[in-house]
Amino acid sequence: MNVNNVMLTGRIGNIDKKVFDSGKTVQRISLAYHNAYKSKSGDWVNETLWFPVVFWSDKELQIGTKVLVEGSLDVNKYKTKEGKDRSEVVILAFRVQVVSVPADKEAEIDK
Repeated sequence: MNVNNVMLTGRIGNIDKKVFDSGKTVQRISLAYHNAYKSKSGDWVNETLWFPVVFWSDKELQIGTKVLVEGSLDVNKYKTKEGKDRSEVVILAFRVQVVSVPADKEAEIDK
């Protein structure tokens, strides 16, 4: 049996939105996931991991918003301008739910 499920919470770093002639909207966001752990020497290490997330939605999102993402992993294969083969693992999200917004944006949303 194969299982391909992803569930992450993190903050939106970048947003790229494309609206097609049909009216459908695809968005690509970068999701920042913060990870903290103790190193072998006993020191705390904080790191940020970035995940590309792609989903169909016209939902208005803002940079810095904390979201819950549910989806699956996929691989995008492409060629560079120089003709080299590349691949990128992305999260294809079927659910992107706002958990909280940045403090400086709360007043805008309450209007």
